[in-house]
Amino acid sequence: MKEEIPRHFGQWLKMKLKMNSIMQKELARQICVSTNTVTSWTRGDREPSMRNFYWICNFISIIENPPPVAVLSSTKAIMSKEEEEEQILRNFISVVEDGIQYFK
Repeated sequence: MKEEIPRHFGQWLKMKLKMNSIMQKELARQICVSTNTVTSWTRGDREPSMRNFYWICNFISIIENPPPVAVLSSTKAIMSKEEEEEQILRNFISVVEDGIQYFK
């Protein structure tokens, strides 16, 4: 079955939530907006503000790429704090670049 390409931000958001088994209510709670607001985004009635877009992308990037758990070898951590922060930032930027293309 071929995956449908989103035509607007709401479809992209709905797709991301479905892919990650996240309910609209959970996203709303995590980014401090009402469930009705998230619903209006997913239907394409409205688009989020840039601030909310930031929080949506932050939430999705963490869900899709959870920060690594510190794994220690006999002498040092496998990934330094700087490498971990760089990876988190790369994941966030990837989600932003993916989502921003669907804004009008």
